[in-house]
Amino acid sequence: MSKTSVTGIALDGRLVLVAHRNPTGQMGGRWEFPGGKVDGNETDQVALAREFKEEFNV
Repeated sequence: MSKTSVTGIALDGRLVLVAHRNPTGQMGGRWEFPGGKVDGNETDQVALAREFKEEFNV
C-alpha cells in the first residue's frame, strides 16, 4: 500500500517559511518545508492546507 505526502513552500516577497524540527525528536534540529501525509480521501491541496494549519496555525 502506498502513502502520499505533500510539501509546500510559502513565500512572502523574499521570505520563505520553514520549520525547525524538535531537537530531541526524529531527525532532530533539521530545517524543513512544512508538509505531511495525505489522509483518507483528501486532495493534495486540502492535505497541505491542513498541515499548514496544524504546524503553523495559518
